[in-house]
Amino acid sequence: LAPEAPFPGGLEDCLAAYHDLLKQGVAPGDISFAGDSAGAGLVLSTLLALRDEGTPMPANATVLSPMGDLTFTGESRVFNKRADPMLPAHRDSRMHDMYIGDVPPENRYLSPVLASFEGMPPLLAQVGSTEILLSDSVRAAERAKEAGVQCFLEIWDEMPHNFAAMGILPESRVAVERIARFMRSSGLDELPPRYGSSRYQPPKGFCRRRPARLPYPPAAAPARCPCTGARARTCCSCWPSTTTYRASSPSTNWRISSFTGASAAKPATPGKTSS
Repeated sequence: LAPEAPFPGGLEDCLAAYHDLLKQGVAPGDISFAGDSAGAGLVLSTLLALRDEGTPMPANATVLSPMGDLTFTGESRVFNKRADPMLPAHRDSRMHDMYIGDVPPENRYLSPVLASFEGMPPLLAQVGSTEILLSDSVRAAERAKEAGVQCFLEIWDEMPHNFAAMGILPESRVAVERIARFMRSSGLDELPPRYGSSRYQPPKGFCRRRPARLPYPPAAAPARCPCTGARARTCCSCWPSTTTYRASSPSTNWRISSFTGASAAKPATPGKTSS
């Protein structure tokens, strides 16, 4: 585990464990992969690595709220920033730096949802609608569809991160029962509407044109979003919600620091100060 054993230590351990099962005579079709959060991202990475080395795949894989994009570009990190009660963006950013080290986050074994899913086994992805990691599950399902891989995406209404592991919730028991059915058959019926949906739809009025991180301080932000017409300071993407701006002095320089550690400086608008 990181930070003592950063990437690719965890991935190598998963590959070694799977190869050991095969050496013991366990058939790939009798093996199911499952993981939650960062472990779910590791499940996807392990499947990619097995495919790349030509090893027979397990029967199926279940990912619960996977952290599958360490570039942190998912749009749900913007519109769910204040809705996720379990996993604030600043917390997983600290784990991010401890795990990846100097490896570019675009590496397909770090950000598997950015890679092709060709040759993957059937997948089940469960995620809560208010999670900052919602986009990671959605993009995993999109990659699977592009590759012709069967993927059952379940977006559970207002469920917190990794809710299936919380036995006190009625929805958790239902989710675990569905996971068990999928592991046995690699198939699943549609999620009942009272629990959620398999269809993803960004919040109404969400702006996709502007990036979450802006090249200017808040004082210089546009008055209106060019996509939605909403006031920029209330638009999820036009207002810098995932970036922290700090002034080195009240009216001379802005220093932009984000969870990736990148920084930049830009002169502030005269007479404007940090709010």
